[in-house]
Amino acid sequence: MPALFWAAFGWGSEITLNLTSPDAIGDLPKTDAIMEYVARQDSLYYYGGADVFLGTLYGSRPRMLGGDPVKARAHFERALRLSRGEFLMTYVYYARSVAVQTQNEGLFDELLTKVLQASPDLLPAARLANQVAKKKASILLNRKQDLF
Repeated sequence: MPALFWAAFGWGSEITLNLTSPDAIGDLPKTDAIMEYVARQDSLYYYGGADVFLGTLYGSRPRMLGGDPVKARAHFERALRLSRGEFLMTYVYYARSVAVQTQNEGLFDELLTKVLQASPDLLPAARLANQVAKKKASILLNRKQDLF
């Protein structure tokens, strides 16, 4: 599962950087399918990482391109349950995708405030990722006027 997860994660990141390319967009269903498989086979891997990935995809895209805020929320909520809310990057991606796409300013503030108020020692194995999440949360809150 780790190899599939990281391959799809890298591939999805490459697609995100090339959203003007029809070839890149055409690869989205493949990364979705891989991550759906990882989520079914090993949902706990990387703190529910497959669900974070899928939530971000469904939450960031408009409906006409396969976006679905309801599915996105379900994936994020599952990832938060799996990580006991301790993997802070989940909140950041939730806010950046679902809250922004649905223009839910209250959800945006709530999610990012949780990140900023969390202890840096919350999840020792993910201390670096959680510190990055805190930095990203701060940046997103500072850009709030541009997003809403």
